[in-house]
Amino acid sequence: MKRPGFRRLHLSLLTGSSGYWTGFQSGLFRQAVSLAKELTHVHLSTTFNDGSHSMRDPPIPLKEVLPIQEWPNLSHLALSRFSIDTSELMDILKLAPSSLRSLDLEFIEFPFDELCLTGLLERIREELDWTKRDQPLKPTVTITMKGHRIWPGRFIKLSDEVASFLYGSGENPLNGPDTRSPKDGYGTNHDLFEAEYTRPNVNFLDLKKLGIIC
Repeated sequence: MKRPGFRRLHLSLLTGSSGYWTGFQSGLFRQAVSLAKELTHVHLSTTFNDGSHSMRDPPIPLKEVLPIQEWPNLSHLALSRFSIDTSELMDILKLAPSSLRSLDLEFIEFPFDELCLTGLLERIREELDWTKRDQPLKPTVTITMKGHRIWPGRFIKLSDEVASFLYGSGENPLNGPDTRSPKDGYGTNHDLFEAEYTRPNVNFLDLKKLGIIC
């Protein structure tokens, strides 16, 4: 962690099906990653499986995971398959350095928050100074969701629509407490095993009208 030039950390953590790892509570994980002062890219994922999280399980304690103030040059933060508390994530983002240029949230759950991702985007727009920054300094926020039609390796990604809502006059692309899929027509379908596979997030009839399927 202390090695000069160590700038990228991508960890996939075996946390069990609930996605809650008690090892985070000990503080040892935070203590270790706090030593990596030159980090610019941090990507953490768990083995939490969408839909299996129990409402009795508390969210992952982000403040015990992300020593954000120890990473003054952080430019990219990604959390995948995390169960989180909205207010705690907002506290982390408020402490993030001005160098942050991208935030990726992949398959996130909010066990105690009815507004979920919808409310999170609203709070980012209203409570952070990101909207007041010059265009090149505004972080790109990307949301990845499974979608209601579950296909192995397929997912829906939103970026431009999120930027339009956060920094422009677009509407919130997310749909209340739904953490599986955005509003119809928002986002793009992708395939983990087929890089060229991209389709708009619309129903089958619209896909036929667009000539994408027969």
